[in-house]
Amino acid sequence: ELGRSLNTPTKGISVFDFDDTLAKTKEKVIVNMPNGETKSISASEFAQQASVLEKGGAIFDFTNFEKVAKGTAKGPLADLALKRQDKFGSKDIFVLTARPQISASAIKTFLDGIGLNLPLANKLQFPQASEDFVEFTTKNGTKSRHTLPVEIWKRNKKWSFKYDSKEPLKKVVIDPDYVLPDVNSANNRWTPELAAENKEDLSIYLGEFSSAAFPMSIKIAEKNGELVAIAEGQPKIPLTNEGDGKFFFEEADLEIQFNAEKSGFEMSIGGQVFEFTKK
Repeated sequence: ELGRSLNTPTKGISVFDFDDTLAKTKEKVIVNMPNGETKSISASEFAQQASVLEKGGAIFDFTNFEKVAKGTAKGPLADLALKRQDKFGSKDIFVLTARPQISASAIKTFLDGIGLNLPLANKLQFPQASEDFVEFTTKNGTKSRHTLPVEIWKRNKKWSFKYDSKEPLKKVVIDPDYVLPDVNSANNRWTPELAAENKEDLSIYLGEFSSAAFPMSIKIAEKNGELVAIAEGQPKIPLTNEGDGKFFFEEADLEIQFNAEKSGFEMSIGGQVFEFTKK
């Protein structure tokens, strides 16, 4: 499996999909199949089915997405985007969509209407479902590319897949054609040397932690080279490493900052802050 993080501290950006994320989409994608069959699917269905349909020879018609329908409501992550704007400003917030470029003005009008004020010229990007986002180079110099489906933008922080190769990989590059907005494209490269150089010993963070102000203890464990937070009766929470002992889970607006001794951490969630110490 390929993991994107090199555990290097970088400037942050916030990337949101437009359809069914910032907006509750009403428009339908028209799907034209090689056998002459035509059907319409929702934006959510498109996110789930695009890669399969495309392999089957489907041609997508986004004509309905050139405008944003009247009465379109805010999507499930619109408030999170607004919170990011209030905290960090809007200059590093990006909107990604499979809508055609002609829809940019309509999207901006909608976003302005909900209070999300992004500059049109350089903050609305439109990579399509067929973009080649990962390039692999093997030891003998052979290059190949892997296309990531649209639903990657629903995952926010991580997308994993298996790449079959009969020889060792020499280099992996995310977004090799620099299609995506990125304040630090330098961390889009992986090599065995970089992986070894940036590998962090996560064992120093492991253990069970408790807080007098929090109703349950939290176990910090390692899974597939990453930390997960486990509370009794709750699903495991994957933690993204931001460096310097700081980890976060964006979907829940959760942040964990370990102290210098790694004997405890401060957890921020939902505007509340809890102090945890190792048992």
